[in-house]
Amino acid sequence: MKDSTNFKAGKTIEDKTSNKFLTKKRILIICLGFIVTIGLIVLTIYKILDVNFANFGKRVSDATTSRPSLLVFLIFFLLIRPIIGSVSHTIRLIEMGIKVKWYDTLSLCFTLIFLQNITPANLVSDPFSIYWIKSHNVQNSKAYCIVVTNGLIYQMVQMLVTLPSFCFIAADYASYKIDSIALGFYWLMVVGFILDWFVLGFFFLTSFSSYFTYALSLGFNNFKKWIHLQYHTNEEVKQKYLKEQKAKKESIEMVKHWKYTFIVSLIFFSGEILTYSAMYISLQWIVPDNIGLPFWGIFNCANVAVTACKMFPIPGSQMALDIALKESILISGHINGQIQPNEIEPLVKDSILVFRMFSAYIPTLLGIPAFGFMCYLQYKIIKNKKN
Repeated sequence: MKDSTNFKAGKTIEDKTSNKFLTKKRILIICLGFIVTIGLIVLTIYKILDVNFANFGKRVSDATTSRPSLLVFLIFFLLIRPIIGSVSHTIRLIEMGIKVKWYDTLSLCFTLIFLQNITPANLVSDPFSIYWIKSHNVQNSKAYCIVVTNGLIYQMVQMLVTLPSFCFIAADYASYKIDSIALGFYWLMVVGFILDWFVLGFFFLTSFSSYFTYALSLGFNNFKKWIHLQYHTNEEVKQKYLKEQKAKKESIEMVKHWKYTFIVSLIFFSGEILTYSAMYISLQWIVPDNIGLPFWGIFNCANVAVTACKMFPIPGSQMALDIALKESILISGHINGQIQPNEIEPLVKDSILVFRMFSAYIPTLLGIPAFGFMCYLQYKIIKNKKN
């Protein structure tokens, strides 16, 4: 629907933005986010993890020789995690009968990891997802619906995976009372878990409540009017979100495609299990063979560490997640009694660095050329449309 009075040359917001992703604001956010992320990584490695690179190099060399199968898993984790992050969009496009080129999807895989790791709270990755979907001849409302509905499914799966770990850690509350740092981490985990429920509620209301989406859109529209940006009339917002209930109907229709919804849920579930298992594999890869480590305990530590970091809107949870992982593993006492305490912490820190290398650092570096390639592809599309 073409809006009228509030737009120059009779163009809607969708008309003006559908062919343009790299606005000045987003370029600034990406550049600042990248600089901040590099700074946080350096601080993490030298201050939080306090890595002794000579010892770290020796441990990695020994582990590569003695436990190559675990290295294969970590490489698999490096490659499969970006794919899991983007294949949900591809499945929804397939559901609509739209074909996607393999190199386009592969580039999206690493681009989303890159954007997620350098900007907080999906500030740029979600708009890019919508932009990428729209570039495959999908309406703006449907592209938005795909991202929001998949976000709802992901949040539900994450809550399902986190609940048992949360209960396990919460039951051990007495162990956390002995230390102020431990107790602080415990309550961060609790608040993060509560925040997860609010996020789930937000996605649910955004997907299925026409009144909520109307109120949200009306507030955002009035804010744009207040700061003198292009805006719709209140009646147009009411027509779109309250009378037509377009977003609600499309979300319900998308979720009711049960086969695709189940596949997307299974993909997200696999991604969560794989991510938290990778922390255990990183520990097993680094530590000596004579030290036994319980899988379930380390899995829970990684899970609640991510939950605790929900409180900090930091790009890629840099530094915050590293601190949370270190504290949760050491505090929980899952590694004790078999080596001296002063030997435990360096092993834990080195294993966290390994985990972060394969889960964040290397995928982010691979995402740089992928993002450049995606921008090039979109530039070609825009150029062809102009011609």
